[in-house]
Amino acid sequence: MKYGYARVSTGDQTLDLQTDALLAVGCERLYTDHGASGRDTPPWVRRLLGDLQDGDNVVVWRLDRLGRWITSGVVQMFSIIPMKNGRP
Repeated sequence: MKYGYARVSTGDQTLDLQTDALLAVGCERLYTDHGASGRDTPPWVRRLLGDLQDGDNVVVWRLDRLGRWITSGVVQMFSIIPMKNGRP
């Protein structure tokens, strides 16, 4: 399955451009945030990790949409995924 993630920084922005692009490349399920880039582990990550299966893909519209979480969270996410799938 292909999952997509979209985030906007402020309440006056919309997710439309990002979600349209993610759907256009075949994302079947989308996770979204509104101005939540500073959290240690955003709620969407817990939901995504619960859904991911071996062979799934995660797509973001642009890497900056991962926000400040990219430096610690992506490393955390990629270290968790193999363990969830039973690999060392």
